[in-house]
Parts: sequence; C-alpha cells; structure tokens
Amino acid sequence: MGFDLFITLNLFIDENTGLPIVYKKFEKGSFDISEYQVPAEFRRFVQQSGKWFSNYIYEFEGYSISAELFLEHYPEWEEAVLDFEGWTKKDHDEFRKALEWFSQKGNFIVSWSY
Repeated sequence: MGFDLFITLNLFIDENTGLPIVYKKFEKGSFDISEYQVPAEFRRFVQQSGKWFSNYIYEFEGYSISAELFLEHYPEWEEAVLDFEGWTKKDHDEFRKALEWFSQKGNFIVSWSY
C-alpha cells in the first residue's frame, strides 16, 4: 500500500482586499511570503512517501490536521517505526524538528493519502 504525506500552507483571503493573509495567534496579519519560506533542511519533508507514515497518523480521523496538532501527537521512535526500511531514527528526529518550525510559524497543514 502506498502512503503519501504533504505539508501545505493554509492561507485565508482578506474580505476587504481580496489578498492572501495569514492568522497569527488569532490576529489577522498581512502575508509576507518570505516569512514562510521553508528552510532548506526541512524542504525534503514537504512531500514524502513511505508506508511508515501510517504509524504517525493512525490516531487521527480524516486526511489532514494542523502541524501543531500533528506535532503534539508525534510518536516516540519506538512507537513510530516497527520493521520498515528506508526511514531512520535520524529521519524521525529531523522530521520532528521540521514540524516544530512549521508549528511555530502556524497555518501549516499536514495531510496524507493512502
């Protein structure tokens, strides 16, 4: 079974200007794209494939969730990977760091398909 996981940026539209905006901690803010440029070391995590991701999302309903909630339920290494090749503890730990960055910025969504 194939498994794909994506991280996307959720933008809102300002009803007055029609321009994209983001909400930061419940406050409307102007959209500055440079603030949301994903650092090079985390870009490999924005589009991934691997059967091991099923162990990261098993407790969620649906096919998407905020990066903050995904991080809040991020499993320990021993819980996440059983017998899968191609995903290491280093990958797991770096993915956590990436999720911390996405969560700190806000407005990022983790979604997946089976």
